[in-house]
Amino acid sequence: MSHCRVALAFLLAAACAPAAAAGVRSTHAEAELISAQTALVPGATVELGLRIALDPEWHVYWKNPGDSGNAPTLTPQLPQGFSASAMAFPYPRRIPVAHLVNFGFEGEVLFPVEVRVPAGLREGTTITLRARADWLECREICLPASADLALDLPVAAQARASRWAELFERTHARMPVALTSGASAVATDGGVELRIAGLAHCTNGDFFPDREGVFTHARIRRIAAEDGAMRFALPLEDRPPDEVAGVATCVERGTATRAYTVSASVARFAPGVNASVALSLSVALVFAFVGGLALNLMPCVFPVLGLKALGLARISTQERATRLRHAGAFTFGLVASFLALAGAMLALRAAGEQIGWGFQLQSPWFVSALAVLFFVLALNLSGFFEWGGAIQAAVGSAARRLGGPFFDGALAALVASPCTAPLMGAAVGYTLAEPAPVVLAVFGALGLGMATPYALLALNPGWARRLPKPGPWLESVKQLLAFPLYATALWLAWVLGELVSHTAAVRLAVLMLAVTFSIWLWRQRRARALAIATSVVALAGSALWLHAALDAPASKIAALDGFWRPYSRAALDDLRAQGKPVFVDFTAAWCVTCQVNKQAVLGSDAVVRALRESETVAVRADWTRRDPEITRALAELGRNGVPVYAVYGRAGGVTILPEILTAQLVIDALKGASR
Repeated sequence: MSHCRVALAFLLAAACAPAAAAGVRSTHAEAELISAQTALVPGATVELGLRIALDPEWHVYWKNPGDSGNAPTLTPQLPQGFSASAMAFPYPRRIPVAHLVNFGFEGEVLFPVEVRVPAGLREGTTITLRARADWLECREICLPASADLALDLPVAAQARASRWAELFERTHARMPVALTSGASAVATDGGVELRIAGLAHCTNGDFFPDREGVFTHARIRRIAAEDGAMRFALPLEDRPPDEVAGVATCVERGTATRAYTVSASVARFAPGVNASVALSLSVALVFAFVGGLALNLMPCVFPVLGLKALGLARISTQERATRLRHAGAFTFGLVASFLALAGAMLALRAAGEQIGWGFQLQSPWFVSALAVLFFVLALNLSGFFEWGGAIQAAVGSAARRLGGPFFDGALAALVASPCTAPLMGAAVGYTLAEPAPVVLAVFGALGLGMATPYALLALNPGWARRLPKPGPWLESVKQLLAFPLYATALWLAWVLGELVSHTAAVRLAVLMLAVTFSIWLWRQRRARALAIATSVVALAGSALWLHAALDAPASKIAALDGFWRPYSRAALDDLRAQGKPVFVDFTAAWCVTCQVNKQAVLGSDAVVRALRESETVAVRADWTRRDPEITRALAELGRNGVPVYAVYGRAGGVTILPEILTAQLVIDALKGASR
């Protein structure tokens, strides 16, 4: 019986044996190779770790040691068939040493590594895993240390947690995770400002850059921001890098510190461009309001400017109360539509979609519906038909008075969505990772800015008196204003051709013809039942025919000419690694501002010559269709829509040009990039 007890005790001791070999002692630390599991399971993964226990006041370093020091290394020496990942680092702490700041660890620290176990191991055998560890242990002085470590583990069908499992769990809690919200970085005088919108909820935190020798670590500091986003001033050792990458820590109320990996391209803006300001909420709201004002001057809004002027002329002689209702309804329709767009963006982002400003025009269904809407409006202005009296009677007199201006405002918001005005790109880009109230506030300010000129004109009696008096001439003007709407419908048909196929554009034209035919039949007022049946057949048939084209796989967008290269992140990184300057045109077929800049500036002889002479590689990032890679690239530049013009310099860094280009502005940027 006593022999059985001895045997049982021996088995229990063996089962509970620590998954570690004897530690190796250096001058001020002990190092050992440990395992989170008690055995190796064939075909599975085992987590090992380099454990270093330091004497009080001594430290080892993080992967970026800071202003001095070297990071520890672990070189696995594994049996055949095993493979190991790179050694991982938990987030560090700042360790001041005189006037320097280092990044590292004191006390006990674990550096995990995952090892893949081959499937052919025989259960019951024991495998010895070896690794070479090198580290620098420091206080006021630093002493190099190294150790050849070994760990024996049995092969078994199952493995239990070892006595080191708690240490591994504590280390996992300190491991950075990828930040899902966006970060942006802007080059400033003598440094870089990093803005991390996704950490607005943190009460405190720190930032540890991945690379040494780039920033003055002792002077990195968190700076206050009224929008709540976490911001860091990163003073430079040398010139600004192309990208900031590192680990940001977040101290949350009532919880432990969390860590996130953060990366952002460093944006440099063209001289005199206000977008170089790292936006706060108040600045973003001002930019949005001014951008909304500027939208009224953009080419995409021209088709509805005339309609609005026509409406203002009709009420110019009416009393102030009427003009007030008109202005209020128009403003409400415009702002409500911008808020609806913002809400749709937020909902799609919450569902995991990567979208930006103008996202709805990446949908062939939306483009088709908008084209038909503009075509019907043009037919109405041309006098081909009038809105039915039965419909007008049904909505009531109050709704008739307010419904028209409200609809005008909603229409203005829709046609403005293909455009980005000056300052507007920075404001909308600011909303990339902001909470819903901030996004809605910025888009509301954009709508208010766009509505302001009309509201002021409608409400100011002096200005209203200068408008032409209503009269018969208004009918001729109304018919003339139909032609910009016809042109818009044709442009949207072209966009559909670029978005899907030319077949889809032809079928859209057939649907417009069916709409015209149906309206003509309805106006005949004879054989009404036959007219309705014929209209339903014509509309349903052409709509289903278009539906088939929209559901078919999209054809490839027209190939670029030999001068422009298609965008890919891998190709851009390769070109920059070769030290070549790169000009990236982020564009879309539905972006009117993009097309104007393309024809008037980017295609001009002077700019093409400057691109060739500066040996700049011209890249076109076509965002006509939804493209997550391009969406991510825009987010890294702090933008949420097109156009965006990014000039990547030969010496590093990126310059973002304004939305409205001039040839000289592009040429100057290319000269700077080629140096």
